[in-house]
Amino acid sequence: MAACSVIGLARRPFVWGMAAGILVLLAIRGGNAVTSTDAFCESCHVHPQATSSWRQSTHYATQSGMVVHCVECHLPPGGLAYATEKARLGIRDTWSTIVKNPAIDTKNTYNKIVETRNQLHCN
Repeated sequence: MAACSVIGLARRPFVWGMAAGILVLLAIRGGNAVTSTDAFCESCHVHPQATSSWRQSTHYATQSGMVVHCVECHLPPGGLAYATEKARLGIRDTWSTIVKNPAIDTKNTYNKIVETRNQLHCN
């Protein structure tokens, strides 16, 4: 009987670790879903003209009603590249908002490459 209780105790850290891992993954997924919306981008975007120009562009005002969302053009599609670039751009935009310097966002070569790659995919 003592052996069963020792085995039970040995398994608990594994179970707690698995539960914690699942909770962390769910939190990351939920956070990603919230921060990938157009409303989130609009809420703290360092360039106020970005939302108005997007709403007047062919990415938003289409005859078919299809809307191209911010993350579809400004982030690479899925995977590690998506997560890495999203984190990098989020940190950059947060810092730019804190120091109130929108010029930080204007000369992003990598973002231009991503935009071009996504344009080729869409067109």
